[in-house]
Amino acid sequence: MVKTCIKITVILALLFSLIACETASTTSTKNAIDALKQHVSALYTNDEFSGSILIAQNEEVLLHEAVGYFDRAENTPLDIDAQFRVGSLNKMFTSIGILMLVEEGKVDLDETLSTYLPHFKNKSISESVTVHHLLSHTGGTGDIFGPSFDQNRLSLKSHDDYVRLYEDREATMPPGNTFQYSNFGFILLGKIIENVSGQDYYEFLKDNLFIKLDMNATGFEPEERVSKDITKGYMRVEDKWVDNKDTLPWRGTAAGGAYSTTGDLFKFAVALKNEKLISRQTLDLATSKQVAMGQAAYGYGFGVFGEGESFFYGHNGGAAGMSSWLSIYPNSGYIIIVLSNYDQPIADQVQRFFVEQANLD
Repeated sequence: MVKTCIKITVILALLFSLIACETASTTSTKNAIDALKQHVSALYTNDEFSGSILIAQNEEVLLHEAVGYFDRAENTPLDIDAQFRVGSLNKMFTSIGILMLVEEGKVDLDETLSTYLPHFKNKSISESVTVHHLLSHTGGTGDIFGPSFDQNRLSLKSHDDYVRLYEDREATMPPGNTFQYSNFGFILLGKIIENVSGQDYYEFLKDNLFIKLDMNATGFEPEERVSKDITKGYMRVEDKWVDNKDTLPWRGTAAGGAYSTTGDLFKFAVALKNEKLISRQTLDLATSKQVAMGQAAYGYGFGVFGEGESFFYGHNGGAAGMSSWLSIYPNSGYIIIVLSNYDQPIADQVQRFFVEQANLD
């Protein structure tokens, strides 16, 4: 009888300990959410943030709010369904598209560019740079932004147009184990998706990702079709917020420029975690360290950060008048999404604030 009482006492002690830990964790999360609300309110008051935020844990949405302006000239406020341009964040979409084809046996990570784009002019690049190199930014394929982009911005309407404009350039470095961010590398991945699947890149993503996940507010339609439906982007020029319309590409690409909502990106994050798009093994490969990136690392279309409970993967995006962050913490269950129609790095700063408040680093 004494032994039974002791066992019951120990079990109850453990149960109360677990309840206490859960309560402390819940309180800590609530405090972090409250602190974030106050911080964002202050940023909005100082005209430093305009955007939408979604915080979730274990697929339960804890915060989903929007502050700021859809259109400053019309004084139109934002709501949580507002569509934002996400910059390079959609590199994750491109990566998932390629990895779907890898799982189908149609793309090999170790095959060179020449296998999938046989007519690419610069053979020194196409015969040495692999799909692995493109996905991990280790191929030396360079950027797309600069004078050539500025001069041709509105005539670059397809991935073929970008390839024709930049395919004669020499590599910026030999392919290998050095990280060098390459937007052109992801343009080439978009073109690989087209050649291998037989579909236009945009249709491929629509069929295999957006429709599948009911991401109805996400896409790549040309600016002339959607400019009235997407939040106006504002860049800081001489201490004033100025419309970014004269900096935008004709259409987003596999390297960046899609539009989406916090709600749609939440669906994408949950689908990744639940193996609705690619297998766990493939996701682990994509979100493992392929190359060092400063104090962090880069996988295949995903930044990789931290360790243990602090481990997370995701991607940000930014350009004039747009800033975005999507981070997924598989061990602690957090998903953090910040979209803004103000300049980078405001989304990074908001995301970082919550991470610090929630003791996720």
